[in-house]
Amino acid sequence: LYTKDSTVALDNVIIDGNYTKTASASGLVIYATKSTVKMNKCTVSNNATKGNAANDFIYVKDSNLTITDINFTNNNTLVVPNKEYDVTPRIFYVDNSPLTINGGKITKNGAKNIFYFANSKADFTGTTITDNASGVMSVNNLDQIINMTECTLDSNNVWSSDYVIDIKKKDQVVMTDC
Repeated sequence: LYTKDSTVALDNVIIDGNYTKTASASGLVIYATKSTVKMNKCTVSNNATKGNAANDFIYVKDSNLTITDINFTNNNTLVVPNKEYDVTPRIFYVDNSPLTINGGKITKNGAKNIFYFANSKADFTGTTITDNASGVMSVNNLDQIINMTECTLDSNNVWSSDYVIDIKKKDQVVMTDC
């Protein structure tokens, strides 16, 4: 789904079994710029990048993304380093965009990070993030605030040089009753 300068509402939608073989795989599931995207009770499962592709599943820039009761499971993005491409696979890439996730499960996905934040704010409430073969999040620009309330982070297996939550510069991650 590619959206620019638009409003998109996905309600009870299943996105299953998609993959890309190209090296420019940003936004395999959603690529949104200057848009408002709302996902409610959606299932995103069994999607993958293959071949030389290794990048983001949900890419939002200068957009608003609100997710409620999502089942995001068994999605994998590969790292296939070579001389031509140097990519960092993430499930969610959020740039200059507010992200709100209420409820749902994000489980059994594989990537370098589930979430990568650049110049963004995020609020998670009641979200379960478990059994992923990746770090949960990288917060990588000045003065970002990530709030997590009543969330569960459990059994996530990070890459050898990464962390479950990687906070850099003057960013903040606030966890309450997690």
